[in-house]
Amino acid sequence: MKTLPMPTKSDEFNSADMEMPDEMPELNMPVRRKLPSGIASNVKQHVLLVCDHSSSMAGSKIVELNMAREALVTELAAPENKDGFRVSVIDFNDKAERLNFAEPAETLNTIPSVAGGGTSFEAALRETLDAVRDFAAKPNDEGWNYLRPVILFLSDGQSSVSDHLLMEIQEEAQIIAIAYGTDANQSTLGRISSDGTVQVVGTDGDELRKFLAAVGQTMSEALQGSRT
Repeated sequence: MKTLPMPTKSDEFNSADMEMPDEMPELNMPVRRKLPSGIASNVKQHVLLVCDHSSSMAGSKIVELNMAREALVTELAAPENKDGFRVSVIDFNDKAERLNFAEPAETLNTIPSVAGGGTSFEAALRETLDAVRDFAAKPNDEGWNYLRPVILFLSDGQSSVSDHLLMEIQEEAQIIAIAYGTDANQSTLGRISSDGTVQVVGTDGDELRKFLAAVGQTMSEALQGSRT
């Protein structure tokens, strides 16, 4: 398998150099009711970024994906979020691999992906469901209140997924489906998405970086809106 070039130092993500889209993504984010003024709201959220790294992602796509993932984590790690996000990263092609599991956004080091292999939405969603359940089963001795988990599912390819698995995972998490380019299987991605809509992102320039950074801002605002 050919190793793809990673970004040079000059290509590394810098949020200060990137302008956000004029319009933020219209995402239906879960928000808890604010508690009365003066009462602390110890709210956190588990965010799962599930990314296709199959052979169709080769070249500039995989480089852009790696930097876009960092852009999202940078937004979630903003000081205003007060350590509010736990992030899991799952890569998939014909199989799925959990690269990071429920780590604080502030200390998360993303692992660069390399393109190769086929595409299996079924394997990706099965591993994602396991991660959601594994985190829910962790001890919560400090009594944090967790918002409904959010899954960002991104692919540029074609695959299928069983109705039974979709029913299981949609009961336990909110899923936002992202089609990276017009060749993505938007029909199946629409079934995966909790609200039936697909966010289509172009593959030219840094559109994915801007989009995921904007999603991070949207989730941050939702989290902050659930606190006093």
